[in-house]
Amino acid sequence: MSFEVGDKLKVTASSGAEAYGIFVGPRGPAGEDVLINDETGKVRLVLLAEFAATQDCKVESRVIGNWQRRELVALRAMGLIGKQYDLAAFQL
Repeated sequence: MSFEVGDKLKVTASSGAEAYGIFVGPRGPAGEDVLINDETGKVRLVLLAEFAATQDCKVESRVIGNWQRRELVALRAMGLIGKQYDLAAFQL
């Protein structure tokens, strides 16, 4: 599946645990492209391969609108890096 900038992604582990991420495209120094919550609940940027690992990654919700709207969502999400924020509650 291909992802668009601004997509809210969801992975479900075999245990049933769910994790959410925001696809922002390659914006990190090593091409990191997904914002996730780390173990402490802070937002950080990782590679899609790290987020999805061996789990099934699906689009939970997609930005409605053109590329400019998707870019605005990505920039708003990028502003959360290092902050405590539950990405499951992120509104597109």
